[in-house]
Amino acid sequence: MRGADVALVFVEQVGGSVKISWRAQNGYDVSQLALQYGGGGHRAAAGAEIKGSLSEVQEVIVKATRKLLP
Repeated sequence: MRGADVALVFVEQVGGSVKISWRAQNGYDVSQLALQYGGGGHRAAAGAEIKGSLSEVQEVIVKATRKLLP
């Protein structure tokens, strides 16, 4: 994560869902993103699981995460 303000990890699950983990530097609150998608966590570390294909979920989550950044 060195050099990144926010990092994402996507893990495709059996059964048609994807787990997402957000990690953030100070000044960013990724827990609010996770809550929007039924997950939770802390300001600097949060996660959620979303139904859909890896490519579909990545598109939605990356777009939403970019809105968090200046």
